[in-house]
Amino acid sequence: MKKIALNLLLVSAISLQAKVYATIGDKKITDVDINQVLRVIPNGAMIEKFGGIDKLDSAKKKQIIDIAVDNYLLSQKAYKEGIDKTKEYKEELENIKNSLATQLYTKKIINSVKVSDKDAKEYYEKNKDQFTEKEDKVKARHILVKDEKEAQKIIDELKKSKDVEKKFIELAKSKSIGPSGKDGGELGWFTKERMVPKFSKAAFELKKGEFTKKPVKTQFGYHVIYIEDRINKGDLIPFDKIKNQVKDVLKNQEIKMKIDETIKNLRSKYKVIYKD
Repeated sequence: MKKIALNLLLVSAISLQAKVYATIGDKKITDVDINQVLRVIPNGAMIEKFGGIDKLDSAKKKQIIDIAVDNYLLSQKAYKEGIDKTKEYKEELENIKNSLATQLYTKKIINSVKVSDKDAKEYYEKNKDQFTEKEDKVKARHILVKDEKEAQKIIDELKKSKDVEKKFIELAKSKSIGPSGKDGGELGWFTKERMVPKFSKAAFELKKGEFTKKPVKTQFGYHVIYIEDRINKGDLIPFDKIKNQVKDVLKNQEIKMKIDETIKNLRSKYKVIYKD
């Protein structure tokens, strides 16, 4: 029961202004449908990270749209054959309703929990062993462009700059087609496994303050990568770099305690009979 409750802590948000990618009669295939596909296909999370299917080439983009189209067509075929009238459908629908109610109630608990910076600092000082790096990590920025020559021009500009980081941020804002461009190409901290192999290989070969001297090609285009900082496996992570994560640890502990207490009270109120 505890595992079920903890697994429901993440609640998906639905976009109110949906982009339309295809139509089937009156049905619009929107980014909501596309996001559902990205959640279940290989590299779906990575595609979202780098700006969604609009950053893919036309063939790969169409493949994903077609999955959403096929899913809708199959659902309509099922309705026409009366799937919604079956006992199994009604039982599954009831399960979905119960799951949604649980998710929304859990969200209410999550929103009620607040953690102060002081509490986070005290926890960090008492539990430093929890905040040593388990893997190598880098903090990076990147500039994503479609053309290799354009990427090389950006690299040439950076080579001439006296303040590489400042120049990199400036170029990312003006040149990058990736969603992080507006933030100066900021990607934050990540491990090798978080990014596609070619991107990770290039990033982890760099030292702090270095940038790639050749464009890095991936399925998304050509990248120029700059390393802001590095952390090695076994290092104690400074509090200022991990404060929000420490607060998340404390928040999750408080959420778990509240959920467990709620469940305990409910179990004392309602009799549960287990059957073989």
